[in-house]
Amino acid sequence: MATKKGNLIAYNDLESKIINPGFCTLCGACEAACPVHAI
Repeated sequence: MATKKGNLIAYNDLESKIINPGFCTLCGACEAACPVHAI
């Protein structure tokens, strides 16, 4: 989930753009794709 090459989306962006609006389906893709395994 990168906006530009080398520019990663932070958790705050994930929360405001995916989780809060209700788009999250609890599939785990963000956890699997997290490059620092922080989710």
